[in-house]
Amino acid sequence: KVCSANEFDMNSLTLEKTTKLAIITSTYGNGEPPENASSLYEFIASSKDKNPSLLSTVEFGVLSLGSTAYPNPFVFGKFVEQGLQKLGAKLIASGNSDEISFDEERDFVKWYTNFMSYMSNLSNVSKLSKSATEEFSDVPLDIVVPRFNLKFTEKSSSANLRSDNPQNYPPSNAPSNFLQVESLKLESKSASIYSLVLAGNLNYEAGDELVIFPTNPSSMVARLIKRLGYPGDTIFETADTNLFSSEFGSNTCTLRLALSRFLSIHTITPSLVKFFSLRTTDPKEIEILTSLTGDGWAAFKLKNYCLLEFLEMYPSVSLSGAENLAIFLGILPPLVPRYYSVASSGENSGKIRIVFKVVEYGDFQNRKEGVASSYLSNLQDGDYVKAFIKKSNFKLPPRNVDIVMVGAGTGISPFLGFVEDRRLQLESSHGKVQLENSGKTILFYGSRSEDDFVCQDLWNKSMDFHGLDKIVNCFSAKLGIPKSYVQDGIRQNYSQVKKILDNGGIIFSCGDVKIGSAIRETMIACMKSDGMTASAAMTYWDKIVSERRFRRSEWGLVEDPEADVRRARLARWRRSVKTLIAFGIIGRGHRTEDIALDPSSQTDSESSDGKTEVTHSIEVEVFEDKKKEKKQMKK
Repeated sequence: KVCSANEFDMNSLTLEKTTKLAIITSTYGNGEPPENASSLYEFIASSKDKNPSLLSTVEFGVLSLGSTAYPNPFVFGKFVEQGLQKLGAKLIASGNSDEISFDEERDFVKWYTNFMSYMSNLSNVSKLSKSATEEFSDVPLDIVVPRFNLKFTEKSSSANLRSDNPQNYPPSNAPSNFLQVESLKLESKSASIYSLVLAGNLNYEAGDELVIFPTNPSSMVARLIKRLGYPGDTIFETADTNLFSSEFGSNTCTLRLALSRFLSIHTITPSLVKFFSLRTTDPKEIEILTSLTGDGWAAFKLKNYCLLEFLEMYPSVSLSGAENLAIFLGILPPLVPRYYSVASSGENSGKIRIVFKVVEYGDFQNRKEGVASSYLSNLQDGDYVKAFIKKSNFKLPPRNVDIVMVGAGTGISPFLGFVEDRRLQLESSHGKVQLENSGKTILFYGSRSEDDFVCQDLWNKSMDFHGLDKIVNCFSAKLGIPKSYVQDGIRQNYSQVKKILDNGGIIFSCGDVKIGSAIRETMIACMKSDGMTASAAMTYWDKIVSERRFRRSEWGLVEDPEADVRRARLARWRRSVKTLIAFGIIGRGHRTEDIALDPSSQTDSESSDGKTEVTHSIEVEVFEDKKKEKKQMKK
């Protein structure tokens, strides 16, 4: 049985109804359990004083998912491991998967192999594994078994299938989970930041998240369908899942729609590469693809090839036959929804705003845009977007509580909703502003310059109508003034921030995870400079955190496009250095010198949006004999 943690009956462990358990879990925020693991957390937390042999018949494995960009990436997984072991359960497989490593699939396969190697001694498990893979007997066992079985129909009416493009829906027939585009505005040309207003039947609060289902570019889908050699209106049905039932009321789908809306065609995984190597006829291509499944994978994944580019690079890969196409579609990763902080007040009847940045990644020769952000930036007024609201605990307190908001770039999104909420709270039914018992609202906003000031008209409106009391702009690239980041703004306004905290106020941090860390370090340093001991400053801040008066809504570095660029530059530079050595232009000698990867790079500096830019350098040896070196350089 496979289920969500909250759907699992934890009492079945104590009643010995379940003796084998595999748990795959992430860690939410900065060490909290994910939302659907609350029952698992409560079971372990409430069992501390129970019989240490309560679960002596249970054997289990845990795979912890996380990102090392956060300070506590795998905490909940370790909490589960230690908690179950204290109750007598036996841990048979433990593993971590760091999303920054971009090797989640291999991490899973390694953990799964360890888990199943122990379980394979059980006859019923081995039979189950054989049954699940016998249909694809020529596929290696380390290829993920397709998620759903597909049955292709040669002739089938597509009358019951909705359009491949939701933009074609007439407004009167639009599904309830589709929102209509009201406006799309470019807020910052240099930073490619947009604000998007959608209309629909919504129930949300400021601080909630809008979950959006993007679609792949139609031009890329058309080229991929042509490469596969199947008609786009090829119809297939799923035998064991309701993947499409929420969309169509049935389990049928066209190939074009599956590749447009449900499957990711931008990601190459080791499973796909291995599968393609088995469907290749050219000996040279077989050799290359085989190498990519081994040591060549680490360098290859930095090139950021999409699925279409990969298949066009290796033309001998053939997916002819319904079985091959079924395996191919089953191995493709799902096109997952994206989460965006709501940037408006829930009092805006029937409307919602988000702010997003068009993500770019890859090196300069193979630059790409993110799937979701590119999709959103190309929307037109009147188009429809599939989305739903996800509730959040990142909420505005009562209006009499002082708040400090710290964000950079698109990280100010929820704060737009906060100040709009405060403005509406202060307005009486007669249009007069009620200022009595209203808390202070201060924003520390990091950006490169005034040109990158997101939704400036909305901030000014909130200032005019008392929804916002003060804005501290921190510009990192404005000509004529020193660089300033949000932590610098906090340092310069420390007395006011400290007074707000002393009076029970709250600090909100939104954006890159490094912003939250910078706030903590800056406040502790300022308190020490103000006469507090290091221990007292730490105790004060820990009290603020324990009282939930430092609230964070942050993400890691995995979506940092510049990280991809730096890795690609570094790999390319290393290849260049090896070439220079091979031709004898540089070689062994008695002294070394640093060759910077990029003269324009900054060393260990934090940009306004919280990203850390690092100058990479490689030590290369040069000839001591200057004459010989000069002669080689001429060659």
